[in-house]
Amino acid sequence: MLDNPRIKELNQLQLDIPVPWDQVRFDAYTFNFAFEYLKEKRPNVLYISLAETDDYAHDGQYDRYITSAQKSDEFISRLWNWVQNDPEYKDKTTLLITTDHGRGYVELADWKEHGEMDIASDEGDKAIWMAVIGPDTPATGEMKNTTDVKQNQIARTLMKMMGFDYEANHETLKAGNVIEAMMK
Repeated sequence: MLDNPRIKELNQLQLDIPVPWDQVRFDAYTFNFAFEYLKEKRPNVLYISLAETDDYAHDGQYDRYITSAQKSDEFISRLWNWVQNDPEYKDKTTLLITTDHGRGYVELADWKEHGEMDIASDEGDKAIWMAVIGPDTPATGEMKNTTDVKQNQIARTLMKMMGFDYEANHETLKAGNVIEAMMK
């Protein structure tokens, strides 16, 4: 992909346009890199993690938090519409899109934080947001409080969606169970 002119342009833009955070890029870059990858490599599963809303929340910039969430919706719509309008992809590709971690169960006054973070129990990311769209995923609409889903389950779930055995490929790594609600 390094010979892709769009990728070269995006890489240069990342250097030219400063972001307000040390470890997060704007989601527009993440979306565009993922979109170029999708068009060029044609995977049957695409995972994207968007992080901008989290950082705007930590900064207390509610207006930008909301704008970023709306842009995320637009990015997802553009990806899905492109996939469904391409005969090679239509009804054959799964998109799994999430954020870096959840907001936790916090009071409205504490919307800028994650709540109590406990890495061992994943308590701070209980309210994780995730969108899964694809042929192997049931069309259940929004699922609220129906299953106890944690971010540490994404890796094993993605592996199963791609047809790989997690244990055979990652003997020393630990991951949560497959999110069965995402499988037909």
